[in-house]
Order: sequence, then C-alpha cells, then structure tokens
Amino acid sequence: MLLRKLGTLVLSLVLLSQTIASAAPTSLKKDETEAALNFDVNNTGASKAAVYFMLNDIVYNNESGWDNSCKISSVTPLYGLDEDVTTYVFNISKGSQPKGYIVVAANTEMNPVVEFSYSAKSPIENLEAYTNGNSKQKKLHYLGNLNYFSEYENNDLVSDYGEKQSKDKVKKFFNVNKSDKANNKQIWGNILKANDSVLKDFFVGDNGNGEVISDPAIYLQNTWNSAATYFKDSSNTKLLDYVGNWLQKDYETSDGVGKTTGSGVNNCTLSSLSNIFIYFSANGWTKVPLDKSAIYSKVRAEAVSLGYTPSGGLGVTKNNNLVTNSWKAFGYTNGSGSTSYTWSFSSIRSEIDNNKPVLFSLASGQYYNHTVAVRGYTKYKTLYQGTIASYTHDFYVVHDNWNSGDRYIYATTSTLVGAATYITPATPK
Repeated sequence: MLLRKLGTLVLSLVLLSQTIASAAPTSLKKDETEAALNFDVNNTGASKAAVYFMLNDIVYNNESGWDNSCKISSVTPLYGLDEDVTTYVFNISKGSQPKGYIVVAANTEMNPVVEFSYSAKSPIENLEAYTNGNSKQKKLHYLGNLNYFSEYENNDLVSDYGEKQSKDKVKKFFNVNKSDKANNKQIWGNILKANDSVLKDFFVGDNGNGEVISDPAIYLQNTWNSAATYFKDSSNTKLLDYVGNWLQKDYETSDGVGKTTGSGVNNCTLSSLSNIFIYFSANGWTKVPLDKSAIYSKVRAEAVSLGYTPSGGLGVTKNNNLVTNSWKAFGYTNGSGSTSYTWSFSSIRSEIDNNKPVLFSLASGQYYNHTVAVRGYTKYKTLYQGTIASYTHDFYVVHDNWNSGDRYIYATTSTLVGAATYITPATPK
C-alpha cells in the first residue's frame, strides 16, 4: 500500500535515509564547508520531506520505530534570529502514543533531515519544559548544529537543555559540506516535485481524520461522547456579519485573476484577507470597495511585492506586512497588522469582541498549511442523562475559502500550531 501510494518516488528517495548516518552533528574542517543561508523551503515542501523520510524508513529499515499507522500530529516552524524559517519540527504519533519526531531543514543546500528519533521528546517539548508559564515566550529558534532556543525574558535565549544566554552572543552554524550540496539539491528536487495530495493521508486532523468541521454538535458526538447531546451556548457566541465567504478559486485560478476556469492556486492568505476587507467595506470603511475583485486586485498587488507567487503562496511571516500595506493601498495611513505566534482562544475572542476579524494561518489540524478568516467564536454545552455537564467546548467560527458556509475549528484543549494576525483597522473615512 505504501509503495503504491508513493509510486517510484520512494525508490528515488532511498538516498535520503542513506545520507543520514547519525542524529549527531558532523564535525567538518572549515575549508570543507560553506555557509548555507538560502532558506527556500516552505511548509509544504518540508512536510513532503518528513513524510517521505518516515515512509522510506518504514519500507526499507527493518529496525524502524515507525509503522504505517504512524502519523504526523503537529508541525512547528523554527526561526533564525530574523524572519527566516530555518527548520520545521514534526511530531509523530501512533494514536495517542508519541512516536518521536523529525526535524527538517528549510534549505535545499542542506540534507533534508536534520535529526530524528523514534521515541525521544522533540526539541519543542524540551523547550516548552524550560519556558512553561512564561508569558513573554516568543519565537522558537534553530541556529544550526543542533542548537535549539526559545526567546525568554530580557531578550535572552534558553536552550532545549535549559541553558540561558544572551541573544546577541549566540552564533549561527548553518554550514554544509561543499561536496554534499549538489546531492542535497537533487534530493530536494525529487521531494518538491511530488504532488501535494500525497500529504493528506499522513497528518492527524482535529477530528481524527482531517475533515473540516461543519457541525460542532455532530463533531462532538463523534469524538467525545456519542450518548450525550451538545447544544450552542448563545450567551457565549459572537459572529461578525459581512465577512466574505468567497472561495480561493473565486478570486484566482491557474488561468489568471478573475477567471472562472482552471485549478486553484496557493492564494489562501490573499483570499482570507480579501474576505475580511469585505467586512470592513460593509461597516463604514468607504475607501475599500465592495466589489470582491477590486479588493483582491489591491491585496494581490501588495502580496506580489512581498514575494507572493501562485505556486508558492506567501510566507506567514509576511502576513502582518500584507495587512498594513493593503490598508495603505486602499488609502488609509493608520491601519496595520500584527502577527502573534503565542495566540490563545481568549486573545482571538477578544479581537472578535472588539469587532475585528482575525487572519489565522494553521500549521496543524484539518487546516494544515492553510489560512482562514476567523469571523467569530461559539461555545457548546453538554447534556448527559438529563444533566448539563460542567465542561464545555469552544470553537472558532471561520470562513475557510474552501466552502461557502461557516466552518469550525475546535479550540478547547487544542494542540493547534499556527499564527494569528490581528488587524488594527484604520480610522473610518
């Protein structure tokens, strides 16, 4: 089954596992190495590398700690000391049991897999152990040579083994063997050519099978207690009307902007932001046109200036710039965007309570590698054997630009990974 799913690609990627002799960094002489600075692998490309490495290991390694029931449960981007994503950490699970991790480089000159384990805690879990409860925790970093850090207080960093040091004193170690660069690029070329559709079977969705949630009550019955009844708590529900529900393909296809034929492109962030600007247009921001195509044209032009392409999309680190620049494109000087990697349900709820939709980019769950527009939140209560239970369930209400109606993201005890871009509206004119 695995070989049938992967076709000949698994066979061409045998080199991938063969090039990783150890999880430990290799010591190389200075004249044998070159700096690797071109971080050019996006979330989707890294996901392909993780999937193919895991499956290649299952098929060809008799001592593999994984089998074909293992799935990737989450992915977390790690950064350099700037906006570059340097690696992605993929946690693997078998049902509810953790099954190690894979760390993938975000650089096509580097070996795709930085390190992996069948059973150890991932660097993310170790970092969280040392920063637990610290409200000032910011980005997580990978600086090469197995150096993982989290931003801590006073601009300090704490490593995944608990050592603290000043941010301005750490060094970067993105060096690769000169003779390996061509081989690494060839391996990456094979990985990146693979169709994105092969990923969907190997990631765990919020409801266990990757499907989007269209009815919270049915979702809760299927995933919690089928004998209970679930109902919406209207006093803890708020929806922002007029957030657009246009789909990605309504805005842009492979045939061009405004076309009605052709396949979709990677424009989910642009589509979600355009749907949000429809909300502002309908609520007093008169410089923003009501016409969806006119809105998208402005947003797309700003996205292109930030590096957007139909095939590659737009990196999440540019979301805040896209929001700010789009406000200016509509003639407003004081609107802005701010992206948070440490968002919470309460922080997103606060934005909705203040009548501000949220741009939400997910790196896990049923909206893996996708951006949606959050237009509200809702709470569901549980009725069991005639009694209302004390525990409740929170959901984000989203327009996901895949479907025209409301969809939901489960928020209670969620392990979602992603970034929330908060929008500060310009002064209406």
